[in-house]
Amino acid sequence: SPRPQTPRNLAASLAIETAEVLEHFQWGEAGVDADELGSELADVALYLLQLASVSGIDLEQAVLEKAQALAELVPGGIFFLFTSWSALRRAHQFLGEQVKNRPLFKQGEESAFALTEKFKKAGDGLLFGTDTFWQGVDVPGRALSCVVITRLPFTSPADPLEETRIEWIAAQGGDVFNDYSVPRTVIKFRQGFVVSSELPRTWA
Repeated sequence: SPRPQTPRNLAASLAIETAEVLEHFQWGEAGVDADELGSELADVALYLLQLASVSGIDLEQAVLEKAQALAELVPGGIFFLFTSWSALRRAHQFLGEQVKNRPLFKQGEESAFALTEKFKKAGDGLLFGTDTFWQGVDVPGRALSCVVITRLPFTSPADPLEETRIEWIAAQGGDVFNDYSVPRTVIKFRQGFVVSSELPRTWA
């Protein structure tokens, strides 16, 4: 945007984009277009990240502290979705130190299937996942009461495959961010949103 990226301007833009999300439900919940809703939610998330950045807020730490509060509030299992292994490990360590009355399950300790089965049986566990888990999990009932999406799932440009794709798009004269990164992120974000939208209404 050509306007100054001040906290006030970003907060106003965030409020406007949030109102556009609400517009999808103006006349009820039936017939909502998931693609359009996912795009609006991505706009909200982008303004949120910008606002945190210019305001000097460590959004990851704020999310971790909120996650701790959720662990004390939500009576069922909580599923944390990450976009990087390093963020997953930091969250697992932080909550492992702060939350003593719930079992923790971290992707990489066992197969995704085995981890999910243990999470189901626990009923009040904390599951930390990335990559594979963005495709969704099948955990009915209270065992999955809340999903926390920690940030927009942009793929790291340092990944060799991503680097090749980016170079090819740029060579064709394409806009890497708008033609590739944003659409790909919206699709992945939609997948995470679908997981959360299938939760019991009390905690969705």
